[in-house]
Amino acid sequence: MKFTVFFNSRWRVQQLSRCLQALTDKTNDHSNLEFIVKADDDDKATINYLKNLQVPFKFGYIVSPRPYSLNASINNMALQASGQYLFHINDDAEIETQDWDVIAWDKIQQFKKENNIKDDI
Repeated sequence: MKFTVFFNSRWRVQQLSRCLQALTDKTNDHSNLEFIVKADDDDKATINYLKNLQVPFKFGYIVSPRPYSLNASINNMALQASGQYLFHINDDAEIETQDWDVIAWDKIQQFKKENNIKDDI
């Protein structure tokens, strides 16, 4: 798994749906993508949407009480992630670049090579 994309969503099913559709449409290799969403336990609309969601990449969601801070929620999602690289975005973000995953991977590899960064750090 190369990339984990994660975010919180609260009472924004329409934005969440557009975000996930853009990820589905613009990702080249779905096997290298994992997506994690955190929903608050009182947000039944988002929870129901997530329960019935079918996407072509690894997907998980966390339902819990609203955290005392956004950072606590982000940290919780990061602990669940299995990707080599983590991306935290907002639920209203829409990926516009086709094959963004290939481009990002190539740029990361180029940066590592240019800066003599080893994978085993």
